[in-house]
Amino acid sequence: MDERTSGNSRSKLFVFLLISAFFGPYYPGTPLRLDQVVGWIYIVALLVFLVVNGRIRIPMRSEKYVIGLSFVILFFMTIRLFLDVKIYRDAFQMTNQFSYFCAGASIFCLHRERLLRSTNFIIRTLLSMAILVNLFAFFQFINPQHEVVSTALRWYGGVGQEEYEYDDFNTLAAKTLLGGGQSISIFSGVQALAIFNLFIIAMAYGTLSDSLSKSGMKFLGLLSLILALIGGVLSGSKTFVFGVILLFVLISVGGMRISRIGYALFLFVMFFAIFYLFSSQLRVTGDVWDLMIGGGIWDIFGSRFGSSDYEGYLSDVMAKTIEPFTLIFGLGTLAFDYKYTDFQFRQIVLVGGLPLFLLFYGLLVYLLVLNWRSRRSSSYGLPLFALGLVFLIAGVGQDVHLQARIVPLWMITNLLVGLGRRAATHKWVEPRPRVRDAVGVGAHSARLQG
Repeated sequence: MDERTSGNSRSKLFVFLLISAFFGPYYPGTPLRLDQVVGWIYIVALLVFLVVNGRIRIPMRSEKYVIGLSFVILFFMTIRLFLDVKIYRDAFQMTNQFSYFCAGASIFCLHRERLLRSTNFIIRTLLSMAILVNLFAFFQFINPQHEVVSTALRWYGGVGQEEYEYDDFNTLAAKTLLGGGQSISIFSGVQALAIFNLFIIAMAYGTLSDSLSKSGMKFLGLLSLILALIGGVLSGSKTFVFGVILLFVLISVGGMRISRIGYALFLFVMFFAIFYLFSSQLRVTGDVWDLMIGGGIWDIFGSRFGSSDYEGYLSDVMAKTIEPFTLIFGLGTLAFDYKYTDFQFRQIVLVGGLPLFLLFYGLLVYLLVLNWRSRRSSSYGLPLFALGLVFLIAGVGQDVHLQARIVPLWMITNLLVGLGRRAATHKWVEPRPRVRDAVGVGAHSARLQG
């Protein structure tokens, strides 16, 4: 018993350190961050394992497809970018941006048994981390000049540029927080905090709707959900506002049960109360609130889709996007010359053309299908399905590289709790030594039930 307890403690410590790596800082003044290094280590490790052993056993077909598509996307991007390189630094940066699916899939693949045994612990760790992240976002709101905040800006602010100079800082993170009053927590931009909190809301909702969750787990889920709503509002992100509304609508409609609709209505009221409370304190949040109340919702989308007065992120380079060469081959690193980071749908086409578009969104749609199928067998299936649609719709302007911390964790949790596993799958997690059938049918039946 002591040996088993010790082994379980070591496993939990390993999982905790692995999850914690995705919340580490930049090395100041560089684009290098621990989670990026960890992601590439696992990608290379899985490839080496496959070369040495020839294959890796993955019992679920859906897992094989998710992992396989993730690697196909990475291989396609690597070949496309390095066939026609304008600037090698840009090529490496783009390759890294499209490696996040693969990083999460590789981590899950190499630690499948351990992660499945630690599923509840992983969820608790994520929710606990989210509480700390959003408490720090609130602290930034009430005391943005504090020394702790300044230290975090230097370690988590990202690479400095002269165009972002503000006080003693030269990062967009500092300018957003100190100049604009929008909380960013440990992220380098408000959109990343918004996307992270949408992810946490989905996970917290799954915890709250899980009938097997203990009271302590449910309390953790409720606390993390409330703080995620606060942190998202403090970011001032339009993506969060419309994303969270869409998330709650999809959850309530998808479940079509009184309990789910009641949960959604409760969360709606809570969200709008928080939104209204901070709208008078934050200029950006207040502007979004005024537009919603005043019926000027389309003005919020004008900068993205364009309007009669000016071109938006999508319309201003559409001519280049629909050129035959772009659609067939993509532009590779030349995509940086055409507002590359402002609109994800167009961004994918600019980089790799329609082939990359079909691969990239094919993976996202396949995850949606798996989540929807698992909505009855997993409490996380429906919220992850809703979250996936939010990422496709409300998160359409979210840059791939700003999701660096979120995408691998999202991939891991999809594979852990969003696929709807059968009992036969779990038997593979802890295989027992095969026993010769010494007593006929009885021994065979016992093995099946084991």
